[in-house]
Parts: sequence; C-alpha cells; structure tokens
Amino acid sequence: MGKNSNLKQLARFMALAVAHKIGQLMNLNAIYAEKYEKEYKNFMEQAKNIKSRENWNNANKEEIKKEVKSETIKELKRKSHIDDKKFDIMDNEIALSLKELGF
Repeated sequence: MGKNSNLKQLARFMALAVAHKIGQLMNLNAIYAEKYEKEYKNFMEQAKNIKSRENWNNANKEEIKKEVKSETIKELKRKSHIDDKKFDIMDNEIALSLKELGF
C-alpha cells in the first residue's frame, strides 16, 4: 500500500473510532455504551497499526486531520439514532483521538 492509501485508511479507522466514542458518550446509560467503547478501542488499535507503517510529515498530519473530520461527519450523519448534539462534541473528540495517536 502507498502512503496515500494508508492515509485514507488511517483517517477512516479514526473516523469510525470517533463516531463510536461519541455514540458511547451520548448513550451513557444505554446497553450499547459498552459495545461502542469496545469498538472505539478496536478502531483506534487498527489506526495505530496503520500509523506505524509510515513516517508522517506535517503536511500528512494536516491532511489526516482534514480527512478524519470529513469522514467523521459522514459517519455521524449515518447514525441518526444519536442526538444531534453529537456534532457539538465532534471536534473535541477528534482532537483527543489525534492526540492519543500522537498527531
């Protein structure tokens, strides 16, 4: 896989992770909160594996941030069962996930 392909795949897994983290936060008392948390961890682990494949420069990191936000918005729009407040916390959750990966 090329660097661009890894970048897209990394952003996709991070977007899925963020969407699941938001799902967990918005449904703290729901049965699905635990499932969302496990899926978040799984997606972040996959993202970490992809991150380790490349040396990411600052331009790549900026592209990853943009791509993660775009993909997260798409994913959250698909999750209509989660309250629209999900978009209010999205940027913060993206930032926390990027920080967790060292971006």
